[in-house]
Amino acid sequence: MKKTMIILAAAAAFLTSCGLDTSDTGSKTEVTEPVYTETPTEAAAEEEVHYSRDGHKLLIDMSQFSENAKLLTACDIYLDSFDCGYMSYTHPDRLIIDTQEQLDAALEYYGLALPPDGLTKDELWYYETAISAPFNRMTEEYPIADYTYVIEYEEVSCSGYDFHAGALLVDENTLFFVKTDQSRWPDPDEAQCDVMGGFCYMAAVPKGTLTSENYERWEYPQKPVVEDVVSPLDTGSDTIEDGYIAVFHGGVGERTHQTYVYQDAEGYRYVNATSTTVRWGSPMWRTKIDDSGKKETKEEIVSVAERNGADQFVTFTEDADVIHTVNEFLEQERW
Repeated sequence: MKKTMIILAAAAAFLTSCGLDTSDTGSKTEVTEPVYTETPTEAAAEEEVHYSRDGHKLLIDMSQFSENAKLLTACDIYLDSFDCGYMSYTHPDRLIIDTQEQLDAALEYYGLALPPDGLTKDELWYYETAISAPFNRMTEEYPIADYTYVIEYEEVSCSGYDFHAGALLVDENTLFFVKTDQSRWPDPDEAQCDVMGGFCYMAAVPKGTLTSENYERWEYPQKPVVEDVVSPLDTGSDTIEDGYIAVFHGGVGERTHQTYVYQDAEGYRYVNATSTTVRWGSPMWRTKIDDSGKKETKEEIVSVAERNGADQFVTFTEDADVIHTVNEFLEQERW
């Protein structure tokens, strides 16, 4: 009990030093939705992080974490959270940037770079300005040589709440964004719409705070991590090699999937790729390779395309403007 009280007192001291009210005054409605489903211990798996909807008061039950748990606030690190607009399907839910190479890829591929002379009206469609501006401020003040960057995107219901991340909690190299939300419900006689929007968490943590072994285990309850999926930042070239005989297509709207099929003496080779617009409504598309491999039969290629979400229709290289069915691909005797 004494150990728990000491940890709680330390948490309160951290928050108070950053101007966050930890007093127990006023009415509070506690909720028990954890920011992450990942918990550091088996005991913690049965408990949850508690926070309050009464302003920005943080009510964290530190007893569920280990003695080495660290509560990092904006006083100690770069921490930001803001509305970023709807970006589902066009951006990854999570970016971990730990090296200069990964930073260069993020700047180029995810529209996080900003032209040195500013943006023209026509260029706005080619940059995700809602995230790129705060991201560039963070990289200037906290160099990649000393810090690891974390960007999280979450689709939330914006109706009635103004979200805010007040602190980071690191326990056994597992990161938790400690999220509070400030109530701004309209008057009872006012109409209210339930609008889905995008929300971004952004942080720069000192090198060594997190380890690469923990990255793939982070998840939101509604967005589980899928095994055997290559990180977008580690897929190498985004150039599709010529010579494919057919392309499987799938997807919808701002995000599509392709499986490129090649034939050689040993059978078939495939390349799975994903294409998204730079931002919603943008005329600019980008394509990134997800993975590749070899199969012996056309039936196996079809199974690969199905898992890739690219089994809606097929085009052949010799008549790329004609849409074919998957069965027509299987019936081709020339391959």
